Amino acid sequence: MVMHDQDAFGVREFCRRHGVSTGWVYAEWRAGRGPRFFWAGDRRLISAEAAAAWRREQEAEAEPPRAA
Repeated sequence: MVMHDQDAFGVREFCRRHGVSTGWVYAEWRAGRGPRFFWAGDRRLISAEAAAAWRREQEAEAEPPRAA
């Protein structure tokens, strides 16, 4: 399922599309986590690929451990 038709998102657009707050994303970045980003001038952008990778990481962390 494609969740976007853009190549990159600004921070507010990323947050709106993923149901998280900008404060949470900035706190994650300060902690060394959160989605990868790049700078375009003075704007911090999150590529569609980085957003997808972040979603996969979040899903993997939420999965219960498998029984042996």
